[in-house]
Amino acid sequence: MTRILLLAFGVPALLVACAPDIGGHDDTAADTAAPEGNVDEGDGTTTTVLDATDYETWVYFELESASTVSVGDPESSQGWDLAFQRYLPKLNGGVSGSGGVEVAVLEGDDFDAITTAPDDGYVTDEPDADEDGVPEYAMAGWYDYDEATHVLSSKDDLVYVLRSVEGGFFKVRIESYYDDAGTPGFMTFRWGAVASP
Repeated sequence: MTRILLLAFGVPALLVACAPDIGGHDDTAADTAAPEGNVDEGDGTTTTVLDATDYETWVYFELESASTVSVGDPESSQGWDLAFQRYLPKLNGGVSGSGGVEVAVLEGDDFDAITTAPDDGYVTDEPDADEDGVPEYAMAGWYDYDEATHVLSSKDDLVYVLRSVEGGFFKVRIESYYDDAGTPGFMTFRWGAVASP
C-alpha cells in the first residue's frame, strides 16, 4: 500500500493507493489483465495463452479444435490432448488419460525447422517413480529454475512433438509461464501441425 501526503488548500490530505502483487504467490490472478486465447502467427503456428493459475484445477486443451475444453473425467475422456495446472503439463496418455497421446522430446532442434514428426522416440506420462506424489509427466522438463529468484524460464532449445488423440502430429514449444505483470501460471505455448512420420 502506498501513502502520499499532499497539501491541498493549506490542509494536509492523505491519499492511499494499492499496488498489485507481482510476486510468485498472487491469489488475485482473476484480476490480472493477461490475454487468454489464441494468436495466429501467420506461419502455420499459433501462440496460445492459458490461465493455469489455479492450484487445484487443470486446464484442458484440444489441439485439433485449438480450444480449451471442459472435461468431466480426464482419465476416460477422449476430448483433450494436453493440460496444465500451474507449471505442470500432462498428456491424455499413460497414467494421465486413456487418449493414447505421446510426445517426442527434441532437444536442440529449431522449432521453425520442424515440419515432419519423428519416426520414433515417443513417451507418455508415467507413474510416480521418485515418491514425490506427482506422476512423471513426459513434458515436465520444459523449464529451468533459478534458485536465487525462484523464476521459471522456458528452455529455448526444447521442442515437443505430440501425437494427439485423433492421431495428428503437432510441434509445441512452451514460451513463458508468466503474464506481463509477472503473475505465474499463465502458460504460453507456440504450436502447429506437422506432417506424419
